[in-house]
Amino acid sequence: MANECSFFIAQATIMPKVAQVFGKILGSRGKMPNPKAGCVVPPKFALQPLYDRLQKTAVLKAKTQPVIRASMGIEGQSDEEVMDNILTAYNALIHKLPGEENNIKNVLLKYTMGKPVEVRR
Repeated sequence: MANECSFFIAQATIMPKVAQVFGKILGSRGKMPNPKAGCVVPPKFALQPLYDRLQKTAVLKAKTQPVIRASMGIEGQSDEEVMDNILTAYNALIHKLPGEENNIKNVLLKYTMGKPVEVRR
């Protein structure tokens, strides 16, 4: 289940037990319920709005190198849908950076098994 799901939600009152039982598995994958992302909720919390927001969330991470790698679509999507995903992620990213577009050297697009192609801005 840890491989199939991107986010996990936990009730605040049982969060210590979740950490104790699932901490090694979810923690090593970076999928522990995170209060900053709103994934640790009070009892009787309405989950549907949180679920809808998480369905539209993409996680962009730069770990050891100043490079961000993210999946932007799946095989069944149209080119327009994938392009919309790419532009949405790009625009969200540049607005979080202190120098906006000046922080980005280049953008590459790559299929799973293909060679990367530089995208012109």
